[in-house]
Amino acid sequence: MVKKFKIRLVTRSFSQELCQQESETGNSNGEEHNVLVVSHGLWILAILDYLMHSEEFKFDAERSVPKDQVLKNLIKNTAVTKIRIFHQLESDRKRKFQVIMLNEYSHLESVDVCRSLDIFENI
Repeated sequence: MVKKFKIRLVTRSFSQELCQQESETGNSNGEEHNVLVVSHGLWILAILDYLMHSEEFKFDAERSVPKDQVLKNLIKNTAVTKIRIFHQLESDRKRKFQVIMLNEYSHLESVDVCRSLDIFENI
């Protein structure tokens, strides 16, 4: 229980910091900002879990992965997940977010893991 609480605090802090940075850049013209987060799949899942259950964010189903799919599976390491967080606050003071891409790992399909490991053994 303690670890889950700490993970939630870290993901909350991270999400708030991202939104604060975005707000400070004066994104009033609708311009998108991209942030690359490289992490283990479990941390990405923790961020998604926080967004889905937070009182500060609201899931926007338009152009999103279906809501029931977002937290269904573990996120693979090196998978790509794309989340869009909107600048404008809604009337309920929440930021909308969309999960545009979830657990995309087709870039790994052409990788022969066994062959890659053999290359490292010969170094």
